[in-house]
Amino acid sequence: MKRFFVMEWMLALATLAALASCSTATPVAPTSTPTLRSGTLVPYWSVTPTVTFLAPDPSTSTPLPTGTPTPRTHVVKAGEDMGGIALRYRVSLSDLKTANPTVKPNLMKIGTVLIIPGSAPDYSPTGAPTASPTPTAILLERPGCWEDAQGGATCFVVARNLQPSPLENVTVALILLDAQSKEVQRQVATTPLDLLQQGAPQPVLAFFKAPLPADFQVAVELVSALPATTSGNRYLAATLSGNQVKIQPDGLAAEASGTVISQADKVASQVWVAAIGYDADGNAVGMRRWQSPAPLAAGSSQAFKLDVYSVGAPIVKVDLYVEAKP
Repeated sequence: MKRFFVMEWMLALATLAALASCSTATPVAPTSTPTLRSGTLVPYWSVTPTVTFLAPDPSTSTPLPTGTPTPRTHVVKAGEDMGGIALRYRVSLSDLKTANPTVKPNLMKIGTVLIIPGSAPDYSPTGAPTASPTPTAILLERPGCWEDAQGGATCFVVARNLQPSPLENVTVALILLDAQSKEVQRQVATTPLDLLQQGAPQPVLAFFKAPLPADFQVAVELVSALPATTSGNRYLAATLSGNQVKIQPDGLAAEASGTVISQADKVASQVWVAAIGYDADGNAVGMRRWQSPAPLAAGSSQAFKLDVYSVGAPIVKVDLYVEAKP
């Protein structure tokens, strides 16, 4: 019996020693220490998938469009009135006023967004009504954003025409999202020229004021892109000649100059030249539009000069486009 108590006492001592060694074990240090991100936002392509209307794949069957009207919008530009906009979209002035009850026709400001009645038919370049007023195929590239010193951000989205014929009224919504993909701000923007030709991409630009949410993202939605009727009296033929681009050594500004030549037999009351600045990676970093100070007579020419400034990386290339209207 004594031996049994001795063995039990020794076993208890061993157990206590084991427990003591466990309680005094030194924890293993972590292999890495997490750190907080620091620094300012750098130019980036948004990770948010871009909402686009792409040309259909010929190998994939696509349902025919329905006749359900889709609301369209028009952003008012300098010199436009409600009557002319109604004529442009082939809707009655009364219907246009009804669709925009809060807009005063005689007090419209540049940038006012008008709702075009969805029941109005679209027209193809030949003048025949299309099956549906849904936006035409267009490619919107991922937005590139640049933050300024005040904490705001300027974002560009390049629009590319996938159609063999010109498009007009290209309007894009840029949507600022927080880290949880919740909408914070929304801006509606248009291309600098009314016409978007195939092979002549143009960006839209939006500025988001401070403060910006942490880890923000920018999504885009195509609001409107309609077939353009270039025949008749709506647009006039014009070309650029003798273009010169002088980029500053630091790439933060560029001067573009040249001559607009009218190739039409009518007076052009409105002539625009758009200058688009790109960085070394092909990202749009600046945009400017020049307007002729006086009408351009048929067959005459007009010199132009404008400066385009970068909001981000240095400019390495400037593209120029021209548009003339009677």
